[in-house]
Amino acid sequence: GAGPIIGELHIPDLMYADDVTLMAVDSHAEMQGLLDALHLFCQLFGMEVNMRKTKIVIFRPIGKPVPKGLQGKTWLYAGSPVCVVEEERYLGLMLHGAQGPTYTVEQRAKAGSHAAHAMLSKCVEVGLNRPDIVCMLFDYLVKPVLSYGCQIWGPYMAVKYLKDPLSPKITPERVHTDFLRQVSGMPKFVHKASLYKEMGRE
Repeated sequence: GAGPIIGELHIPDLMYADDVTLMAVDSHAEMQGLLDALHLFCQLFGMEVNMRKTKIVIFRPIGKPVPKGLQGKTWLYAGSPVCVVEEERYLGLMLHGAQGPTYTVEQRAKAGSHAAHAMLSKCVEVGLNRPDIVCMLFDYLVKPVLSYGCQIWGPYMAVKYLKDPLSPKITPERVHTDFLRQVSGMPKFVHKASLYKEMGRE
């Protein structure tokens, strides 16, 4: 019976391959109970948990401190303390306890920016300068990096961006736009709509 409940839906433990995520809502005892249950399960089926990769992230509203009821608390797995961290990577997405999906978006954008620069450097190295081919390479090599996990952070960012176009400071779309300006040689004062039209992008 532990774990979050949304409406009438009881959210189960999240399991994918060898990853397991346990979730509790504002309850030290509930999370400890889940850890104890996991330990019992592993004992029954002869499995082990990699404690080096086992972390606890306390999610809360953006910018808010850890709730007083959880400050300084310790959780144990098989008698060993579980490390409490502010950020952790889950299935390739960086999650932060107090920064919400904005943090994940910025991490995706930074990763995509690195991928775009690496791809452009390789193009220069081999003398490839046709804009259509370079843009095609962007779609194949960089776009998957930028859009990874967008099913999770995309809806949140769509609403947030409409309310405040300047937040976050770096987005996947900003990486795309900067890439097009670099490939086309168009300066920053050229409107984005004109840039996209000239480069045949959407």
